[in-house]
Amino acid sequence: MIASGDLGEHIEYINPVVLDFLLFISEVVLVLPSSVTCPIGYDDITVRWARQRGHGVQHEYLIQVNRDAWDDSKQLVLHRMQSVLSSEYWNGSRLAEPT
Repeated sequence: MIASGDLGEHIEYINPVVLDFLLFISEVVLVLPSSVTCPIGYDDITVRWARQRGHGVQHEYLIQVNRDAWDDSKQLVLHRMQSVLSSEYWNGSRLAEPT
């Protein structure tokens, strides 16, 4: 693990929690029409809070979407993601195929 103080001034730290969230968003975007590209980027997301989960190395994170440069395409992706999470086919890690 790299502490933020270990980074040089010219090196940018990329938070793995934000990258995991963006990966999840990209999976949602893949089921959207091909004309929609993923408009939500690294700077659109902030980790606001974290806490250890149980006694292991897992943590829970509260992620905030920054609305400074928000537009309709970002809202479409966020709405689609909310639809996936509330779907009866969401199994906690992916959208399952209806049987």
